[in-house]
Amino acid sequence: MDVTGADGRKEPLFTDHRGGPISPDAVARVLRRSANRAGITGCSVRALRRSLAENLLRAGATLAAVAALLGHRPSGVLKDVTIKDIAATLKSSKSRSDKGPCPT
Repeated sequence: MDVTGADGRKEPLFTDHRGGPISPDAVARVLRRSANRAGITGCSVRALRRSLAENLLRAGATLAAVAALLGHRPSGVLKDVTIKDIAATLKSSKSRSDKGPCPT
């Protein structure tokens, strides 16, 4: 993920100890290690992204806004997910207790 710096150049939002961008694999490793230390299983970057999307949609955000936040191009918003899938997910998540994005 990049942000535009004061000079107009794109810069990494999150950096490693050398100032370089953090790779997706590094994020996944840190998340996996942290979850393991906490005794949490089934936690992944994908689970966190999905949880974020579900919570934003539940709070009233539009599908287009959520897709943009997650970095999806507008033409590919519904490529893998249909409105029916989202509705079913939201309905089932309301019926169970909310334990967060990573099951314990």
